[in-house]
Amino acid sequence: MAREHHPIALVDVFGSRRVATLAGHARLIRAIVVTPDGRHAVSVGWDATARLWDLSTGHQVRELHLADLVGESTALSPDGRTAALGLHDGSIALWDLGSGAVTTTRPGHTSLIRCLAFTADGRLLSGGRDRLLLVWDVGTGEVTMHLAAHDEEVGAIAVVPGGGFVVTADREVKMWSLDTGELRATLGRHDNSVTSVAVTADGRLAVSTDGGGAVGFWDLVGGRTAPGPDIPPARAVAVVDNRLVAVDDEQIRVHDLDTGEVLARSDDPAITGGVVAVVPTASPAASRGPGGSPAVASLPILVTCEDHPVELRNLDTGARTSSLPGHTRYVRGLAVSADGRRLVSVSWDRTLRLWELPEGRPAMTLHLPDMSGQDVALSADGLLALVPDIYGGAYVWDLERGAVRSRLHVDADLTDRVNAVALSPEGDVAVTGSQDGTVRVWDVPSGECRNVSTGHSNGVGALALSRNTSLAVSAGIDRTVRVWALDRPGGTSPPVGHTRFVRGLAGVPDKGLLVSASDDNEMHVWDTRTGHRLRTLTGHDNGVWAVLASPMGDKLLSGSADHTLRLWELPGGRLLHVLEGHGEKVCALAMSADGTLAVSGAYEETVIVWDLRTGRPRHLLHGHRSLVSDVAITPDGRLVVSAGMDRTVRVWDARSGEALAVWEAHPDVVETVAISPDGGTLLSGGIGDDRVRFWDLRTLEPGPSAFGPFSSVDRVVVGRDGTALCVVDDTWQRSLSVLDLRRARWRRHLTGHADVVGDIALGGDDRLAASVSLDHTVRLWDLHDGVELARLTVDTGLVAVAMAPDGSWLAAGGESGAVHLLQPVGPGVHGVRRRLEERG
Repeated sequence: MAREHHPIALVDVFGSRRVATLAGHARLIRAIVVTPDGRHAVSVGWDATARLWDLSTGHQVRELHLADLVGESTALSPDGRTAALGLHDGSIALWDLGSGAVTTTRPGHTSLIRCLAFTADGRLLSGGRDRLLLVWDVGTGEVTMHLAAHDEEVGAIAVVPGGGFVVTADREVKMWSLDTGELRATLGRHDNSVTSVAVTADGRLAVSTDGGGAVGFWDLVGGRTAPGPDIPPARAVAVVDNRLVAVDDEQIRVHDLDTGEVLARSDDPAITGGVVAVVPTASPAASRGPGGSPAVASLPILVTCEDHPVELRNLDTGARTSSLPGHTRYVRGLAVSADGRRLVSVSWDRTLRLWELPEGRPAMTLHLPDMSGQDVALSADGLLALVPDIYGGAYVWDLERGAVRSRLHVDADLTDRVNAVALSPEGDVAVTGSQDGTVRVWDVPSGECRNVSTGHSNGVGALALSRNTSLAVSAGIDRTVRVWALDRPGGTSPPVGHTRFVRGLAGVPDKGLLVSASDDNEMHVWDTRTGHRLRTLTGHDNGVWAVLASPMGDKLLSGSADHTLRLWELPGGRLLHVLEGHGEKVCALAMSADGTLAVSGAYEETVIVWDLRTGRPRHLLHGHRSLVSDVAITPDGRLVVSAGMDRTVRVWDARSGEALAVWEAHPDVVETVAISPDGGTLLSGGIGDDRVRFWDLRTLEPGPSAFGPFSSVDRVVVGRDGTALCVVDDTWQRSLSVLDLRRARWRRHLTGHADVVGDIALGGDDRLAASVSLDHTVRLWDLHDGVELARLTVDTGLVAVAMAPDGSWLAAGGESGAVHLLQPVGPGVHGVRRRLEERG
């Protein structure tokens, strides 16, 4: 398997070599600072850790893990003894680097902190997503000055030497007086958000970079744009003496600040260029390498990197046996010879690496400029490797000689890149699957294409051959799996489960049933003990978008794009009522605890309260100015809550239909609402909002907010023990967050999904959570310990999940129409662990 690591490189720029690698962070590193004596550095990253490094050895001295750590920025006090770290709730953690002790200020920002800097006299500056610049007294932990600095979030801070002024930036670059808090000058504007700012030692010039790589120069004396040399794009900059250090992907450059001349350059394919820090050259740590060896560097710097090793694991225990470093970009393909003695890996760094197993010893590295790095296949003896090129064909490499055996070439005008490859055991037949949806069969010795099969409406993602090489199986981005006879074009793709997108799942644990709802207009009822489909419920004239079982398990409510709801008897599936009243697609459902009332929301402004005994509307609730996105009802059936695209949350009296409250606190669409088990607290979240908002349903007043490391809240579910599980989303991460309702604080953030999280469910007495994602995975989590217990990867994106209350089964569905019914555990979380230990 392939892993991603984010080390820091200590680079001797003038010597053009890497002096040391500081390895430890598991996710993106966002800031590095160096102590004034150059002996140590502090780094923070999205793995919620801060790390202290000894630069003379390259070893980690200390690690701090904080669940609320933003991981965006850090700053060192002038004496180098204290590191400031921004937290999600707008407070600051002060880390004593000597003792490891941590103290925390009270929140000052109303959102997460993006950047930090200390002045020479020890004042701390912070910039946040709330667009404020704050000045802190570190001794008291109090804010001494508030500056409404920018129209967008403050992304970068640099203190002007002398301590009287500070430069801040979003897109605009501004300079402020720290004595009066007045804006001294608006220096200019970037086209994109600023990623770094540096100031010269004399305080006369500032240099900045933005997300597009543009480098800007600013006259701090005249308060205007400064003429500057022509500098190639850079992701981050630092200034030392009269030299500008600029880093970009795969390279570091040192420029003369006056002329722009390149004084030194160091190329390293692992460098990502996101963060750079200069090590003071007067220090012993800077002038000597690891272990005290002499170093000739006159300008050592720290820069972020990526490392993508291949990991070998024992399938019985799950333990890692070795890590094979070398690839500097994502590893996209792995193949093992039939005797298990050879492993081949290919990567987007356009290298093919051959490893000897079981030791993991590197045997060969081939640098292939026109290799796509998308996939690789091996012959059974491990002597031939099939590798896609960037022109729509592939190479067959002789791994004994390190030379091309055959070229599979196709006219580039007639195809697209190859995503997947397969090779016969003898190495004489090759199959390729392309982004244009075609599957090609090749004769390897001649390099000729035998036939071309079409059928996929989008790219081919994976290929496999039958043992006798008579059949090939392809999996496509179009959510179909096709079987091909290699001696002729053609294929079959029998449907499994539904024939279209699965929109929703509802469990009926007491009866051992699961119901799936799909865009094919049908619902299937499944036996969770056997996995057999018991019956199909038909009647809707369009896709079924929502499905909900009654608390007693005797009824099923479905909502459809045909504008109707239908109430069904369980387990028999007899239709009881057709509920008509909406004029648009029904997308949200809720039901009272006694199963007599239901609430529905649709792609329109109206919310409807239904009497399920008669199948008739009790109230049509008007007030929303746009479509309704979610609905909820208190356990006693007394209050109804609705959320909409009009940015409002509304509370209604279920008996009278009266509007009791309208809350307009969200900045954009309100995506989700959930009610606590006692019916007293409402939670809401939405797009463009970095918090989950609390509302008191007894007093109908706003409550506290729980700020988090995200920009949107997509889904909230509440367990019986008062734990809330939230699906949150940000530009760079998709995760689940566990919220303590009583304290309105985050317990932990569960990361791992690589794409949008489609749905979540609770089970195992609310200690277990299941999540599904468009990254094709189902994941099972222990909410108390915050660990991932199990993971299953399927061949399609997933958007719906359901789990038994005791955790004995879970189900997932999504884009392909298939329903995956899993029985991973015995009851409870301890059963999960026993089974995982037994199976490795």
